[in-house]
Order: sequence, then C-alpha cells, then structure tokens
Amino acid sequence: MARPHALSAQLLLLASCLAAQQQVGAPKPATALRAGTWKYQMSLLVGDQTISMTRSTTIAESKDGWTVVDTIVTPGGQSTDSATLDKTTLVPRRRTLKQGQNTTSVKFAGNKATGTMDTNGKTTPVAVDLGGSLFADGPGAPQEIACLPLAEKYSTRFLNFDVQKQKSKLMQLTVVGSERVTVPAGTFDAFKVQLFAEGDASKMTFWIDKKSTTVVKMASSVPGLKGSTVTSELQP
Repeated sequence: MARPHALSAQLLLLASCLAAQQQVGAPKPATALRAGTWKYQMSLLVGDQTISMTRSTTIAESKDGWTVVDTIVTPGGQSTDSATLDKTTLVPRRRTLKQGQNTTSVKFAGNKATGTMDTNGKTTPVAVDLGGSLFADGPGAPQEIACLPLAEKYSTRFLNFDVQKQKSKLMQLTVVGSERVTVPAGTFDAFKVQLFAEGDASKMTFWIDKKSTTVVKMASSVPGLKGSTVTSELQP
C-alpha cells in the first residue's frame, strides 16, 4: 500500500493533470473559413491492396454560422458527416453522422455533448462533459486547421470528441516543416502539419498551401487496421 504522503502526492498530480485538461480551450483562428467545395481522391492501402474512394467537403454560410458537410464514397457505400460551426470561433454546435442505417446526432453547448447514437436499431444516449470547447472535430476539420496562424514550429492543443468511446481527447498539433507537394490539382509550397491524440501513436498529416490556405493533401493511419494508411489528394 502506498504511504499517505506518497498517495497524497499522486492525487495532487492527478488533480493537476485533470485541471490542465479542463483549461484547454479552442485556439483562435487567424483567418475566416471559406465557402466552397473541395474534392479529393482517396486511396486506402491495406497490405498490398489499394482501395479507391472519393471525399468531398462543402462549406456554406448559414444563419447559424457555417454549415459543413463531408461525404465519403467507398465501394461499400456512402457516409455523410455534417456539422454547424460558430461563425467566428469555428467551435462546433451540432454534428450528425450518417452511415448506412446508423445515425449519430450530437449537440454541443456549455462544454457538454448530448444526443443519441442509433446503431443497428439500438439507441444509445450521449451525455458527456467535454471539459472544454471542441475545435477541428469532425467534418471540415482540415479546413479549420488551415485557418490557424500556421508558421514554422507553430503548435497548439485542443479537444476532440470520440463519439464511439463517448469521451473527449486532447489533440496536439504541430507544424513540422514545409514541403513542395504535387497532387492532381497542381504543385504547392505547403506547410506540413501533424496532429495526434495524446497517448495515441497514430498521426494525421496535412499539407496546407501557404498561399491559399487550401488543404491539398491528407494522410493518416486507419484505426483498427494495423499497417493501413489512407491518403487524400486534392482534385482539379
């Protein structure tokens, strides 16, 4: 059994860590989100097999802020992820994810997430204290990241919401350098940005054009498929 003073120290450390996470807020965008539609060709590499998919992101202004819709089409069907974001802070207010017969609908207010998950005919309530405001979570997340004051060695932290595990997670974002990258839409001088959840070895990487702040390429590992990667490249 731990000695009383050692246990007290551990509890103080735990309380300090929890308090630090509670204090994490959404980073402040440096530029406004842009309305438009961006289309990407996706390639999922599993072992020596490549599966082709498509992804489109549409952003539009609405009376409630920004409406963002991500649509991914795979050989197995289509999924749609939509959200409403605050016009200035880009903090999400609502999110709806539809894949086949499954639908998840969540509202975000007062640093809390509430809603329902309908999976295979079973409805599960969502009620989570997030511990702060979310940022770059769900549809349009890469485009939101492109609005940050990106520069060499820039870094920031923010919260995302893991719908399946029903808990928030602390994300670490870092500009790791610059790269000249070529995709079907052209050749770009881009910031290379990496994002990962603290405590998770997997990473997401974004290449964001310095001039237009357009997300031209994305790459990440796929949860549950060890060794697999998915790459998205901007189309003309």
